[in-house]
Amino acid sequence: MLPIVDVPTIQLVVEEAVRAGITDVVMVTGRNKVALVDHFDHAYELEHTLRSRGKADVADAMERISEMVRLITVRQKTPLGLGHAVLCAREAIGAEPFALLLGDDLIDNDDDPGIGQLARVYEETGAGAIAIMEVPPGREHMYGIVAGDWDDAGRLRIRQMVEKPKAGTAPSRWAIVGRYVLPPA
Repeated sequence: MLPIVDVPTIQLVVEEAVRAGITDVVMVTGRNKVALVDHFDHAYELEHTLRSRGKADVADAMERISEMVRLITVRQKTPLGLGHAVLCAREAIGAEPFALLLGDDLIDNDDDPGIGQLARVYEETGAGAIAIMEVPPGREHMYGIVAGDWDDAGRLRIRQMVEKPKAGTAPSRWAIVGRYVLPPA
């Protein structure tokens, strides 16, 4: 659980979802990832000990974390990639649109969370929405790259996706960021 200052990145990602109005989180985990799930659970004994030692503020913060969302965990037994992780979560997600947030990208916008912006695009268009960013020339091979046509609202209608294209072959400099709102499978 990589921290940013003293907060695990997974918590920052979940907080972004909460700020966007998301209340149910399906977390796909694998082997040796129990700490991710435990982080969002009550630690009654520790909270009690903290309170008895005069650290009620820390205990209160821990309690708030455990009450942020309704957490459902799904185990991905074999790490076969992002698509497989989503497939593993299909039953928990159900037949409704869903937000997909990856922990390796942090979007710092408390006023208008990135995933909330994508949810609005989905509601307006009925089409899946993916966060993108322009990357410097020569860095395209490090990202999934999309290309397409810009609409009047400043949104890219994606016509092509390439996962980490060979250097010099990318169809654009628009890279996928780890935020998606997708239709039901």
